[in-house]
Amino acid sequence: MDGSGDRTTSENQSAEVTPGHAVEAAATAQTAQTAGLRELGLWLLALHSFLNLRNHPLGESERAELLQRDFAPETRIAQQTLRRCLRLLLTLRPNESAPVNDAPSLASEDITIQSERLAPLIEVLGDAHGLCEALLAAPRISFHAWGSFSRLLARELAQLDAHTSLMLKARAQSLLDQQPELFTLTERLTPDALGADMHAIFARLALMLDELRFVSETLRRDAPLKQTLPIFTLVHEEARTLIDLIERRALPADELSATARTELDGVSYAVGMELCKVFAHELVGLAALRDPNIIYARIENAHGLLRDCFQQITVALAQVFDPAFDGTRLFQTFRTRLEQSLVLRRDLWSLLEHVRRAEQEADEPRPLTPLLARLEAFQGSSMAHLMFKDWEAFERFVHELKEGKNPTELKNTLHRFGTFLEALFSQINMRAVLADHPFDYTAE
Repeated sequence: MDGSGDRTTSENQSAEVTPGHAVEAAATAQTAQTAGLRELGLWLLALHSFLNLRNHPLGESERAELLQRDFAPETRIAQQTLRRCLRLLLTLRPNESAPVNDAPSLASEDITIQSERLAPLIEVLGDAHGLCEALLAAPRISFHAWGSFSRLLARELAQLDAHTSLMLKARAQSLLDQQPELFTLTERLTPDALGADMHAIFARLALMLDELRFVSETLRRDAPLKQTLPIFTLVHEEARTLIDLIERRALPADELSATARTELDGVSYAVGMELCKVFAHELVGLAALRDPNIIYARIENAHGLLRDCFQQITVALAQVFDPAFDGTRLFQTFRTRLEQSLVLRRDLWSLLEHVRRAEQEADEPRPLTPLLARLEAFQGSSMAHLMFKDWEAFERFVHELKEGKNPTELKNTLHRFGTFLEALFSQINMRAVLADHPFDYTAE
């Protein structure tokens, strides 16, 4: 018995299943390639956005010192993004050494054409990566050197057909995958011009939420977080485009109802405020930070602020045209403005109680230890739901408390801080969404 019969049976069975396996393998390969192209398109868009300093998170002092700034941190982030794009490109290139078989291929003609155009893009990105290496070998990278590098790479990318196609593909794929309910809603709107405007607005919001999803995945994997900065600059660019779209095209339209006009005007204002919170506060100086805990907290806060803002805007606009629209159908993490206001009001009252207690105990040793811990927790959570105009005053009080030198000075600061929190609590308590939710002081 040599087992030849068994081998023949196995070979026949293998031959019977091979075509099915080939089709399945081809389908898996196509799905992976499509996902790879989509991600590559996103990172190319993010890189292109990152090359423009106008999209960077810069405070007033950073803008004033641009000419003296060392751009080595930004160059490292650009290099990491280039490296990520190159890795994706190499996985997308067809394997010319792979054996050819008769299995059906499910790869689309578009993807095949895209693959054939990848070689010039690899060359451009590879050269840019080498240029980053050379720049980083210098003791310092000047504003002029960063600007020359940025303009050169942006010009090279703009000349590549594949780059443009990949960007368009990334956008189109995001739109196909995101919130079909919204686009069905816009198709029912009349006149057609109103439907077109709202479709464009929802599309822009869907794109930005899809871009933020990559940040969320990076946070979840605990991967290097500074490389998400180009995605944030892309979101910044897209958000400014959204504001421009609303103010220049949607708001002036005669077809808008008074309710829709008021909501859109509020959207424009809200997006502008959240951009200030993120790009003039949370992410300022991120590129040069070294403490991983601070970097994580900043990225997490920035991501949460923008995600919540775009989700709330999407749902609020949808409810203008369909009052029964349920936000939880679109977003698992959706929290309404009511929920945010309830949490903020509760946390402000708790904070006020801690401040009053610390004021009474100002003469005791280390009276601020529990209060400072509470303040830090508030800054990392509920403070995100305050108006941006209140952030500076809040942080100034925290700084004064940390720098307090004697009990008299400390007591004075605590008293003023308590007065500020009382006024802030009263403002929050007067929000329209809380009208039917009176505050239970005894429960707190």
